[in-house]
Amino acid sequence: MSQRSLIELLKDLTEKDDMRICSSLLERCLNTSISDLENFTDKLSQLLRDFPDVYIPTLQIFISYLCDESSRKKTLLPNRRERWVTAISDFISSLITTVIMQNFDHSDFPGFGELIHDCIELLWKVQNISLISNKGNNLAIQMTKSFFKSILNAGVLGILVTDPSGRRCLKRILFDFNMINHIEREELLRAIDMVAALVEKCSEHEEVSISLSEWFLVYKACTSLLNSLRRFKNVEKNQVVNKKEMPLPALDDMVKLDNKESRTIRKPFANSLMVNSNSLPVSTQDERNLAILGMRAPQKLSVLPNFLHAIEQRKIDSFRVSMIVFLF
Repeated sequence: MSQRSLIELLKDLTEKDDMRICSSLLERCLNTSISDLENFTDKLSQLLRDFPDVYIPTLQIFISYLCDESSRKKTLLPNRRERWVTAISDFISSLITTVIMQNFDHSDFPGFGELIHDCIELLWKVQNISLISNKGNNLAIQMTKSFFKSILNAGVLGILVTDPSGRRCLKRILFDFNMINHIEREELLRAIDMVAALVEKCSEHEEVSISLSEWFLVYKACTSLLNSLRRFKNVEKNQVVNKKEMPLPALDDMVKLDNKESRTIRKPFANSLMVNSNSLPVSTQDERNLAILGMRAPQKLSVLPNFLHAIEQRKIDSFRVSMIVFLF
């Protein structure tokens, strides 16, 4: 059996849930080349795409075997530990990028959310037992960041949130593995908006929505303020550009202009798109939202970028506190 290919061994596992097959498959993973491993995951990706009802549960069996403490003890002998870590790191990385991320179309298929959860768990288990912890940690962080970005871009975050295993996986990623502090801010804010819209609209979460009413109040206040105040940031940029592009008048023209203005009553500039650099007008709704957040409007445009950043952070922090409850 040890002479058979990886894909043949996996096909055996589709017919019989046998830990001996899992053990043989693991041994082959430990002793195969990277090119053979990539070839295996390429074929596996196509098989899962064509037969999800067969290969999702089969992969669950094998990944669960790899995650199991007793199975690791059999292979994690001192002289094999580093090889195990390297081989399983290569395998799980290839599995996530080539098999899971290329089959997001099956996200609503029974068991897919649990398979994702188990793959992420294995990725971080490998990191935890790595002899070179910094290297393992970096691999886990970078792979999880890439995976989370793919979830957003593929539009399957909503599907995972509605699946118990998917929610458990997201909770592990964001909070237990602390990826909320590593994921790009723009991507995290996108995810927060998606989750908020889903929780608010989904009727089966009515009780959850009531318990999270305070978070929604803060979330909506932050979102409204960000949309409202960002327009002043754009106005400031336009003013700076216009000032740079405006040519300076000739000396004779300046003298003529000064003489003309001395005989003319100056009128205030009434262009509504211009904003005084020493003040920042806000609407009544903005004032209400600021009151909800317990914040005061910035008095100068120069501090607006930092103020917007603070609102974004408030949005993230409120999500962190409230979603731990929801994602459980």
